[in-house]
Amino acid sequence: MHPPPEMGEQIAPGLTPDTQFFHLPEQLLRAYEKHREGSLLGSVFEIANGMHDVLDAIVVFGTPDTILGVKALHEACCDPHHNEQDRATRGSKPRIYFAHDAMDNDATQSLMWRLERGGYGDLKAERDWMLIALDAATRHSAVVEQLLRAKPIDGVAVWHDGQFSNPILRGLEDRVFDTTHTKRGCSPHRIDRYWPLTPFGLLPAAFLGLDVVQLLVGAYEVTENFKTAPPEDNLVLRLASIVSLGVKQERQPAWCVWTEALRAMGDWMETCPWTRVLRSHAEADSKRNASFYQLLEVQEPRTDVLPGIEAHRDQLVEDLSESWKRKQILSTRLTLPRIDTHSMGQLFQLLMLTSEMSDTLCS
Repeated sequence: MHPPPEMGEQIAPGLTPDTQFFHLPEQLLRAYEKHREGSLLGSVFEIANGMHDVLDAIVVFGTPDTILGVKALHEACCDPHHNEQDRATRGSKPRIYFAHDAMDNDATQSLMWRLERGGYGDLKAERDWMLIALDAATRHSAVVEQLLRAKPIDGVAVWHDGQFSNPILRGLEDRVFDTTHTKRGCSPHRIDRYWPLTPFGLLPAAFLGLDVVQLLVGAYEVTENFKTAPPEDNLVLRLASIVSLGVKQERQPAWCVWTEALRAMGDWMETCPWTRVLRSHAEADSKRNASFYQLLEVQEPRTDVLPGIEAHRDQLVEDLSESWKRKQILSTRLTLPRIDTHSMGQLFQLLMLTSEMSDTLCS
């Protein structure tokens, strides 16, 4: 991918004050292509590649909303029992846990207990863990203060006087949080939902060995489709028009998200305006106030197909489709060819842009 001539030398290694969320994937990719280690994405890779093989676990910390996108990416692209696997089976990638500033006492205590006991072997790398904060405002919360008592790895993510002790992390933080953070280009609730594709949101993905570049490429492709495709081929405009039609009928369209790997994605989707998610076939069949059902499905499973399982799920969907037809309820399907970082980047960007356009059409 090469920058257009008009961007050329203007590409900065960091984010500019007017960076909007829909330009963020392109900006990160082009800056990495031009500046490599000097870019924000280069810093992400330097941290993850230098630390993942000496850590047992990472804890992703933020508000209940800011961690949803990172959690959705993890559950979609990693083995569902990733944390239960031994270090060799995980390819030396760390286990991952999620925490937020509204956690209660029991949840905090349980996470501290787990972190203090380390991994499943006797190596030093089975004992050390790292804290990654997605939101600068949460770093002085009571939950963080307690987690730090579980002794994260020295010199990596421990804060001294409100700063990371690791110079790479501190430099990344300064460039994202303190100077040119993208909140200046988007409303706060929307940038919260976009954390998976910001540098601090990408850091956990890089630790887990996910293809961060393909995640951003997928998002960039959806933006290009939105900018250049005619209405009949424009995915964002088509989805946004469906949402606005439902709102005008005073009936909110409903997404049906039944793939296990996308359950957390459904939680993230519900933080988007004009989005309602149904998580079971029975729930979809019982609803009477939906103007339109949008089924999010995956074409190819990642593992070998076991007898009967996919056929049973397909039959449930077909039975529901027939039921919707009898009730004269419209439905459509959004099909991912498979679950990988490229398709997840496309999905995140598609839903974010659709949310923005729906706001415009419905206001």
